[in-house]
Amino acid sequence: TASTGKYTLPDIGLILEKLMGHGYRSNYTRRRFRMRYATTFNPPTELRQLRRTAVSTTLKPMDDTFQFPYNELLIWAVLTKRHQMALFFWERGEEAMAKALAAYQLNKALAHEADDDELEIEVATEFASYAE
Repeated sequence: TASTGKYTLPDIGLILEKLMGHGYRSNYTRRRFRMRYATTFNPPTELRQLRRTAVSTTLKPMDDTFQFPYNELLIWAVLTKRHQMALFFWERGEEAMAKALAAYQLNKALAHEADDDELEIEVATEFASYAE
């Protein structure tokens, strides 16, 4: 949350949806992801106690991987202004055109937000240049 300075992946998903617009739905805001996320990071007391015992080593671990990791990393790179790294992730994985359009839209929206918030002109210009 903003008050603690800690953001969850569902929080990031809401931000992505706002920036992308046009009915974009982030995987981080989908019910299935939110339920798994809550179970993993806020498990019920019984599960926390189970994890502390030797029994927990016999439990089958959940598959906590992302289906398209390069897409996730591309979005992270754009949001953190690591544009060379974003290009690296864009070249890998699936759906290069879709990833390019998503990166374009994110950069365009971030430039607009930087303008609206009266942040440094350089920041808005930088995001705008990467959107072109």
